[in-house]
Amino acid sequence: GQVQTPEDEPVYCGMLAELLTRTAEVDEALALLGSAVAQAEAGGSRFWLAELYRRRAELLLLQGDAEADVIAALEKSIAIAAEQSAVPFLVSTYETLQSSGLSPELSSRYRDRVERAKSALEPGAALIVNPESAVRH
Repeated sequence: GQVQTPEDEPVYCGMLAELLTRTAEVDEALALLGSAVAQAEAGGSRFWLAELYRRRAELLLLQGDAEADVIAALEKSIAIAAEQSAVPFLVSTYETLQSSGLSPELSSRYRDRVERAKSALEPGAALIVNPESAVRH
């Protein structure tokens, strides 16, 4: 049979959500992301959580949802990425935050952290993350 690792489930849901977004099925995409987040949290596979929350924030932005909801998702994403020292996620969430223009307060709270993280990256390093090297809590 087919071996499916639950670890990949959130990633799969995230990619599916992205496809749905492109076809304007934003509600469906948000529902999918919601289940991916729940699975990641339940399964202890927190590695992709930051990215899932970031995508959620982007979908909410697309939909013109309440700013508070968008900020909450971004804050959750950036906090998880910072806690895991997942630099690529930290940087991409920070960029989403910046481009949304929503929370200067949140931006300034993490600015130093993100600048430090960026400068620690090799110049031109691909933002490819290896889940196995992430610290498992």
